Amino acid sequence: MPGRVARSRTAQRVSELIGTRHGRQYLQQHGWMPGMPVIMTGPREPLDDVMGLVSVHEGPSLVAMIDPISDQLRFLHVSLPTPVLQVVGLEAPGTIISSFFDRARRSGSVTFRVKYWPYSAVAHALPPRFAQPLVALTAATTGAQMVEPQPFGASLSARS
Repeated sequence: MPGRVARSRTAQRVSELIGTRHGRQYLQQHGWMPGMPVIMTGPREPLDDVMGLVSVHEGPSLVAMIDPISDQLRFLHVSLPTPVLQVVGLEAPGTIISSFFDRARRSGSVTFRVKYWPYSAVAHALPPRFAQPLVALTAATTGAQMVEPQPFGASLSARS
């Protein structure tokens, strides 16, 4: 069809988020500003390839991915590589972006380096946008007893 642009589901979700005042506020609270590049990725993409796209831009970027398990839109705020940071070893060859997202989420931030970069960079995981309010909303609308909110991605077996 002429005039139609093929867009990934991730791109659609990012566009919807940026298209709302609350979505922009959420992203701005975590370092995004209008005009900042947003790199869309799938969960199985090689980390080196994704960071190669980050390298094309002249400033920090957001990397967006839809979590394959929770279906949540997740973000990393990635700095430029800089000589100010201690140079760390290269990420393991074959590392996929979803495992890197998980590592950043567990620790909050990761200092890392990929094969294209002589210097290290920092990736900060943005907290999930609706993780805890959704728990309260579900309890309020279903009359269920509210339990202590768990960190995003916490295993159900860990709660028992």
